[in-house]
Amino acid sequence: IWHMNLTAAIAAMIVCALIRGGMRYAEQYMNHNVAFRLLALFRTKAFSALRRLAPAKLAGKGKGDLIALVVELLEIFFAHTISPVVIAVATTVIYAIALLALSPIFAILLIVAHLMVGVVLPKLFALAVRGLGSGIRGESAALDDEMRGLDEIIRFGQGESRLAGIVARTRSLWSHRARLSARNGDFAGLGAVLVMLFTVLAVFLAMVMPNFAAYVGPDAVMPIVVRLTVPQLVAAFVLVASSFGPTLALSALPANLTQTFASA
Repeated sequence: IWHMNLTAAIAAMIVCALIRGGMRYAEQYMNHNVAFRLLALFRTKAFSALRRLAPAKLAGKGKGDLIALVVELLEIFFAHTISPVVIAVATTVIYAIALLALSPIFAILLIVAHLMVGVVLPKLFALAVRGLGSGIRGESAALDDEMRGLDEIIRFGQGESRLAGIVARTRSLWSHRARLSARNGDFAGLGAVLVMLFTVLAVFLAMVMPNFAAYVGPDAVMPIVVRLTVPQLVAAFVLVASSFGPTLALSALPANLTQTFASA
């Protein structure tokens, strides 16, 4: 198909595989370069604001709260969120255009599948973990405060009391993280099931479309939809089955972003 024989197709796949590694490295390098420069800028502005506010406006704020403010979790948004979204959208559009040249039915299947995996599933995931991020950041800040003042704690014989508080905070933090991990596992499994489901649908279409073409006959109203050669059917199936990588990565974003937004 597309005026390519088997040798040319395999050669193109090899070239793309080699290029992919370098492009992946370049993407990560540029993302983190931007992210860490922005974090440095944010820290400068945050500490400048703290100096203006101190001491009156910071009364009652623990050091753990301030540490949570400038935490590295903001790096996740700039280095691991923006470009995956752009990549997923771009690749979906390219795959859909390629499938339109083969079969609009496969193109529609791909668009519906990617909307389910890349939009609906992350939305449901975000709703399921709402509030967990702020809870984790709050418990982390409180636990950090529990660790401070060791000299005074020892001097006044409050070691057992403070240790009990640390244990309680640690268990509460573990409980929040366990709930987040459980939600992450649930939706990761659901994403894998959806991918398998749409892949099976692509197989079903590839199997029934030749029979449908024979049933309709050569005078079909939409011959471009139903009359596909075996190579075209194989190519359409491969395009659908291999398109989910970038989009599936979006379904895992809420697990990290719930803490990132809380820190922001």
